[in-house]
Amino acid sequence: MKSLCLATSLVLLAPFASAQVTGMSDPTGLPLITRLLQNSGLSESSVPGSSVHYVGQTIAGSQGGLLNSLTLRGAQGTSQTLGSGIVLSSGLVTSIPNTNTLGWWSNVTNTGGNNYFRDFPAQTGTTRHGGRLQERDENEITFDIDVPEGVVAVQADFVYASEEFPEWSGTGYADGFAFIVDGVNYARLPDGRPVSLLSQGDNVHFMTNGDSADASVPLAADLEYDGVTRILELMAPLNPGHRQTVTIVVADTGDEIYDSAVFLSSLRFIAGDAPPSDDDCHVRVRHHSSNDDSFVEFGAGGSTCDAIDFNADGLFPDTLDLDDFFSVFSGGGCSTGACGDVDFNNDGLFPDTADIDAMLSVFSGGPCS
Repeated sequence: MKSLCLATSLVLLAPFASAQVTGMSDPTGLPLITRLLQNSGLSESSVPGSSVHYVGQTIAGSQGGLLNSLTLRGAQGTSQTLGSGIVLSSGLVTSIPNTNTLGWWSNVTNTGGNNYFRDFPAQTGTTRHGGRLQERDENEITFDIDVPEGVVAVQADFVYASEEFPEWSGTGYADGFAFIVDGVNYARLPDGRPVSLLSQGDNVHFMTNGDSADASVPLAADLEYDGVTRILELMAPLNPGHRQTVTIVVADTGDEIYDSAVFLSSLRFIAGDAPPSDDDCHVRVRHHSSNDDSFVEFGAGGSTCDAIDFNADGLFPDTLDLDDFFSVFSGGGCSTGACGDVDFNNDGLFPDTADIDAMLSVFSGGPCS
């Protein structure tokens, strides 16, 4: 079992990341809706106020909040910025330390209990997973949308962060984030698994965010969470001319300690002739600019290796990632124009055979050499 080493009250004395997040004290959750729809292309009149339902603590430290921005730092001086949006946390957002110096970060809110995650099928894909997940410290915003004619999908950018990383990967404590439209979760990887901590060798697009025991490990973000994803994008289909229900939720699983959070931004509605197919509605790496294309991760999967989605097309593991890796390794081109660097194991030596060994090992589900 996990345990806390210090009293929670001490956590509240840690330095705040207040420049990034403003806590929400309104128990109706309406400020979250206002922020979500800002610059989305949809007016607030499309969301019936009576349909908004918020689950979360809004006193003694806010569990949900408004995001100003979140900057992720990568290797080789690269960076990405997630813009204005909202934050939902299984803990508190008004007191997140802006350095990762604690061995844990925990706040108990005793909220919710809808168990959105209890039936995540073999969530982590490993034998460490203990079956159905008991949900704790839920933070949820649910609302209806009157979908205009011609609008066929909704997209959003997000960063998922967790203090459970990496030691509780692949267990019943791995926490989770869901973006649900009419009962279907679209915050899922191409292989159907939900956004959560998978097995330690399979946490694609997770970066180690500093290390409380090793000051030489760099912070990817000014947050206490031990692991953060790079900026990811999700898409969900909508039915034009119909009223649909959206639920965005994050929660602890298995127990109520070690916090996780989702930073959600740039909600936008997509016009078209027909909704996208289910095959296109999955989480992928965001590539909206040359800044995104050049981003170099500090290390993925709880190790120092890069992500196995080498060509950043949102499909992994697939043979095209291997084809592109060997093409770039030998001085050739990249099929997507957005491939990673060939120093796959981030040891500063490239190109060398150790990079090939590491790529093949991680691709096949093994450790980073």
